[in-house]
Amino acid sequence: MTDSDWGHALVMMRTLIFAAGLLLAACQSVAVTEARTFDVPVISGAPTIQNSDKFIEVISSHTDQIVGLKLRVEKESSEVERATGFSARESDEGYLLISYYVTGEEGYEVLINDGYNWQHGGWDVDGFYIVKPGGSHQGQSSFGLVPVDDAQVRLNPAVRFRDVGFD
Repeated sequence: MTDSDWGHALVMMRTLIFAAGLLLAACQSVAVTEARTFDVPVISGAPTIQNSDKFIEVISSHTDQIVGLKLRVEKESSEVERATGFSARESDEGYLLISYYVTGEEGYEVLINDGYNWQHGGWDVDGFYIVKPGGSHQGQSSFGLVPVDDAQVRLNPAVRFRDVGFD
């Protein structure tokens, strides 16, 4: 081979490498776009002992993920709490605690850290939260809900909302 043949072969190899790089970049771009689309469940309604299974199913299956809440949580009397195992109260530490004691010592609790307001004998909860597992304490599975910025969730074009209301 002559020097010009080697030069021509070198140019061809550079062109092929450049084209392969463009193809690889295009494939990665498509994969990243598809990976950024995700569903956010939005739980709406009033949690009660009757729908507690649906409520905890959504919460427990979305640990380290975002969920939306649009809830009306009524304060139950102590008689209702003892009879049904359902209770909701605001703690001294500044979070809303929703508890379901399913049987005896078993059950779960959901701690909502901010994003709720007391109004007309109950709490209105409206916002988006990251679900954090809190472990198990005396037979109670615990989940903490940490608020996230509503605007970042609502205005993100990759987010699709899925209603999982109680009603």
